[in-house]
Amino acid sequence: MLWLAGLIAVMAGAAVFVGTDDITVETDADEETPEDNAEAVTSPSETTALEIALAPEPDDVRGGAANDILAGSEVSDGIHGGDGDDQINGYAGDDTITGGAGNDILFGASGLDQLGGGADNDILHGQDGSDTLRGGDGDDSLFGHNNNDLLYGESGSDSLVGGFGDDTLNGGPGDDALHGGYENDVLNGGSGDDTLFGGQGDDMAIGNTDHETDFLNGGSGEDTLIGGTGDILTGGDDADSFVLDASAEAPLTVMDFDHSEDNLLVLYTNQNSIPQVEIRPLGSDPDMIEVVVDGEALAIVRGGGGLTAADISVVAEV
Repeated sequence: MLWLAGLIAVMAGAAVFVGTDDITVETDADEETPEDNAEAVTSPSETTALEIALAPEPDDVRGGAANDILAGSEVSDGIHGGDGDDQINGYAGDDTITGGAGNDILFGASGLDQLGGGADNDILHGQDGSDTLRGGDGDDSLFGHNNNDLLYGESGSDSLVGGFGDDTLNGGPGDDALHGGYENDVLNGGSGDDTLFGGQGDDMAIGNTDHETDFLNGGSGEDTLIGGTGDILTGGDDADSFVLDASAEAPLTVMDFDHSEDNLLVLYTNQNSIPQVEIRPLGSDPDMIEVVVDGEALAIVRGGGGLTAADISVVAEV
């Protein structure tokens, strides 16, 4: 949705490690006689000192076809597991780690790390630093841990956990489970039957307009939940905003609307025609209402008693 472009910031970048040569020359400040120079030759403690400190070069570590245990160093490493079920730890530095084929376990440790699981079912831990994790093919488990991380489940039924920091989680294809953790996170399930839980903080959870049902739960904090066809939205604690995509082909369900603090919005795409919104009672429960857009049921709202069409904001997608 283009209107969200200003709300979702994806940081991508590369770090270049440049070593420097520090040359320190220590000499006597006073002018010396030939005799003094002769004495300097015979006294190592008084000789001129020349110290050259070179920064270590980045390592390139490669595994083979077996099940490897590979480790980086204190600098920025490139580590490639290859085939087999590998365990790789980047340690310090801004590392690039790829598991390759096999069920791999990758640890970024400190630094701004890039982790890629590759094929099969992998486990990725970003740990310290703002890391980028990509599961690749297979049913992967991604954990950002600390700082502001960017997680991509990619293909397969993946599990993504942001942890501490303002994280961005993208499930991709497959039936994914996304948990933001702490702080203010952005969760996008992608295609498939996804489960999104924001956790603590002011989170944004985005379903999909496909025909599959997503479960969106904001948790605590002032969350924004954007639902598509057949999605089920639960705001959780605090004042939440529920965004209903008017292009949905089956009604959404809002489970815990609170008229005193929550907001309801209808998102539409046709700039030439503003949709007409109505509120209809649903069954005998006065708190159950139906949001109708242009004559078609768009959402069922639990807790919507007393809600009127004037209470619903209509927003154009741009």
